[in-house]
Amino acid sequence: MTIDRRNSPIISQHEPLWMSDPPLPGEQSPALAYALTVMDAHVSEQLDALIAKAGAPSSHVAQLLQTAGVGVENRRREAVERLFQLTPREADVLGGLADGKNNKAIAFEMNISPKTVEVHRSRIMKKLHCDSLFELGRLWEAALSAGDGGCPASSAGPMTV
Repeated sequence: MTIDRRNSPIISQHEPLWMSDPPLPGEQSPALAYALTVMDAHVSEQLDALIAKAGAPSSHVAQLLQTAGVGVENRRREAVERLFQLTPREADVLGGLADGKNNKAIAFEMNISPKTVEVHRSRIMKKLHCDSLFELGRLWEAALSAGDGGCPASSAGPMTV
């Protein structure tokens, strides 16, 4: 049995893919846009079915959701206090890390050696009591959510780890 793809409802709604112009940089191809729309609709239907099947969340889950914000302010305050322990040079290195830069790129921007960046990075991890870049990123995000702009680090956005 052969399938006539020309009469397929998915392909017949658009011009054939081999005849369309490639998308410009920053644009999305029509085929990809259509595929994402179809997948989004399917996922929404599946989620709606799961929610209808499961009903309301249990009282335990509802209680956890209500208390999720408790302690957030303490975490923010602690993160900002820990960041104020950094020297200005360490804060600059932290800003570079928050921008997702590697040691060599930070060293080049600060006009210091990569080894010096490694030393600063090590001291940052010790002072902030972080065992991994992931923990450092969580601390950075907590401090940024404080919204007071009092962090000694640069005005970098969310940390990419």
